[in-house]
Amino acid sequence: MSSQFDFRMNRIKRLVNLGREFDDGKFCRNYGAHTLIKLIFLSSYAYQFSTIAKGPKATSSGYDAAVYVDLFSGPGIIGVDGRPDKVAGSPIAVTHGSKFDFSVFVDNSSRSTGLLASRLSKFLPPEKFTVLTGDCNEVVHRVVDEISSRYKKPIVLAFVDPEGMEAHFETMNVLNTRFPHTDFIINMTAYADRVLQTLNGGQGASYETFVKFFGWEGASRLVHIGTGELSEDVYIRQIADVLDKPVGIMLPVSEVGNRTIYNILAFTRQAGDDRWAKIMRHIGRQLAGLDGEGVLELLDVVMKRRGTLDSAFESKS
Repeated sequence: MSSQFDFRMNRIKRLVNLGREFDDGKFCRNYGAHTLIKLIFLSSYAYQFSTIAKGPKATSSGYDAAVYVDLFSGPGIIGVDGRPDKVAGSPIAVTHGSKFDFSVFVDNSSRSTGLLASRLSKFLPPEKFTVLTGDCNEVVHRVVDEISSRYKKPIVLAFVDPEGMEAHFETMNVLNTRFPHTDFIINMTAYADRVLQTLNGGQGASYETFVKFFGWEGASRLVHIGTGELSEDVYIRQIADVLDKPVGIMLPVSEVGNRTIYNILAFTRQAGDDRWAKIMRHIGRQLAGLDGEGVLELLDVVMKRRGTLDSAFESKS
């Protein structure tokens, strides 16, 4: 078997095992199998990120903590559409076994945050995390305060995973301004392109949402200049210019084939030996070409619902 196959299988096994361990039979949200691609990318990078952020080089440079921020955390366990399986959501997948000193989780559902706090408390001591209920755009200053009250110079990994365009660009700017040593992993939904098409068709009802998501400069460029640029290209430029994160990758995620549902955008600052970006690129290569249909095939092997993948894996490599 190839190293790419092993990479994918081992990480799906981990998500499944954590799901079994922390699923209490209570509320969870269901998503398409493609969601596991995002979880694999995030948790794989987060583990390496926290290890480097806690390493001797970071310590000697004055960094005093590795912090994880999840702005759309959910309840911590997710179900997989089309299968009976429950797997670890981003909060558990990232923090279990990692070296983060502290994590902040935000969700606008009190039902989700209550369950998340209970599930996290099974393996994290209370001083290691806090869970906030509310719109991340409205509570971002509380997120900043929670971190600032504990650490002077943390290295932060922020995961921004809206289902639509709920995340404001300014929210990320607030985090980045206070903690310039922040890496971002962002789920940019294809919904942004649908909104742009609506606006270009003369319907302005979504313009405010569009501006908040892209920032004024990016939104103006897309809507008014009419350059024909792709929305993700403009967004990436915003990340590079405004947040000063010039190094990044884009990994398209689809349920079947090439029909992109969203793009995983991962950004780091360019510094030193560029190891952060190298890790991002490596993980991206391991997941390239994997879609939701392929995830289901891998999941069925893990759950022993089928024996091998045979040609199914080869066709997607």
